[in-house]
Amino acid sequence: MITVSVGMEDFRVQFGETIQQVGRPRALLAAVGRTAAKRLRAHFFEKNNTEPNKLGGKRSEFWKRVAESVHDAIVDDGSNTVSVSINHTAIAQKVFGGPIVAKAASRWNIC
Repeated sequence: MITVSVGMEDFRVQFGETIQQVGRPRALLAAVGRTAAKRLRAHFFEKNNTEPNKLGGKRSEFWKRVAESVHDAIVDDGSNTVSVSINHTAIAQKVFGGPIVAKAASRWNIC
């Protein structure tokens, strides 16, 4: 699994202090997580609607499928963290890059 932590260190420190002052940190973390998931979905749907296919042809609706793979937030009470996962098979390749290697052809190609 690939984990990406978003945020600047100053924000993390300030948010950590805020969490300590809040009476119900779970509720705050859940609200932050819901907002993050909602914004991620909106961002990917917007990308899908505004970016043309770079190679032309029929649209693959890649960003729509990414938006649909954004999961709801999960709050970890023990470490006062919240996580939102994107479980799309190709998103890591799209974001981080890397080699793409073709599969070996099957010996039994039937045309």
